[in-house]
Amino acid sequence: MVGLALVLLVAREWRVVAGWALSAAGLLAAVALRDPRWPLQWLNFLSSRAGHIGSELSLVGAVLHLPIGRAPAMGAAIAVLMVVVAGAVLLARTRRDVPNEAPAVVIGASLLAAPHALESDLVLGAAALALAGGFGWLEWAVLSAAALVVAVTHDSPWSTFVGIALIGGLTLRIGLTHRPPALAAPVEA
Repeated sequence: MVGLALVLLVAREWRVVAGWALSAAGLLAAVALRDPRWPLQWLNFLSSRAGHIGSELSLVGAVLHLPIGRAPAMGAAIAVLMVVVAGAVLLARTRRDVPNEAPAVVIGASLLAAPHALESDLVLGAAALALAGGFGWLEWAVLSAAALVVAVTHDSPWSTFVGIALIGGLTLRIGLTHRPPALAAPVEA
């Protein structure tokens, strides 16, 4: 959802963002009416290691689970999240003229910004590469080889390192490869 929110912000879809905010507030209010402790318990659940079943392939998730204490890890994760989101928005804005590249950048960056990304989430990296288009066999081979390394080294520091490097490199490759915008269709007389 972080990626979709970034796309909406880059596209300046303020009504949709406002609708999401109102919907979230309505859901939160309904839950709080049932039991006012539930929203706080949910936030506690999100910040804990509950559901941690594998290597973190996101930058924010890796920082969140550093053994430096809960509060410092949360602060560091929030700082990294802000840097990733700001970088993604700036990079996507530079690629708005090339069809599908801004959303592809946002999809890749959303994996880095996610609080929890697993090996199966690398399929979104493939989706970003396919959406951007114009990449050859080399990019697909690197994506496949890195995904294989992540799968083989499951739940180890290597899988985290390779996963973050893969996602970050892929996002930068899409965002920094300066291909000209698609030429407009010729006008027939």
